[in-house]
Amino acid sequence: MSLDPGGDNFQVGDLAATLVRTESSVCLAILQVIGIHKDRQTQHAIGIETLHNPKEEYFLQGEVLQIIQVGPEMWLWLSRDFLKVSKPKKSQRKNSTVQDFTLSVPGSLCYRINPEVHPIPHQHPLLDRLDHDAPSKERQTWAFRTDDLENLLQLAWSDIQPEDPQGSGDKIKLLPQVWSAGGFPYTDKSGMDLELFLLKTSQRCSPFPQD
Repeated sequence: MSLDPGGDNFQVGDLAATLVRTESSVCLAILQVIGIHKDRQTQHAIGIETLHNPKEEYFLQGEVLQIIQVGPEMWLWLSRDFLKVSKPKKSQRKNSTVQDFTLSVPGSLCYRINPEVHPIPHQHPLLDRLDHDAPSKERQTWAFRTDDLENLLQLAWSDIQPEDPQGSGDKIKLLPQVWSAGGFPYTDKSGMDLELFLLKTSQRCSPFPQD
């Protein structure tokens, strides 16, 4: 995977790394973009420099990939599923909607990435749902290296810290808040939170802003 900061267009369908807030932390999320909007206007593509300019006030709408660690150095989008970002509904009868899986992030706080492509491991349940005669590309998925994810986390965190540390809460408030029970932050195979994905607010930014 590589950071792709080039000067060409960012398009719907691209992947982006960003930060999200839980009740007590700030953590990394990888999302697939399903919309680019400003005010009530939407578009399919936008120049990278325009997107990253805070004065332009563009937002990316996207769904967060559920990535799984498959080794010390590799994470895969094995299930090809997305994480739920909204709080559970009080009524069990209410079905999930697209909005439950969608969040909106300021474009200036997003970083387009080009993931690697990796074969889905043999005997994985996802392969059972695929046609055995399906093209080989359908038996592959996106891969993310641990070192790259750590670098993206540090880059994203450094960009929301102003010269005046007392003002960091203002930018943190711009980050979308997600329901942590839905899968945030990303965890390793043993179910433990990975520190490289998790920034404890008591260590990095205090007090944590409350909505």
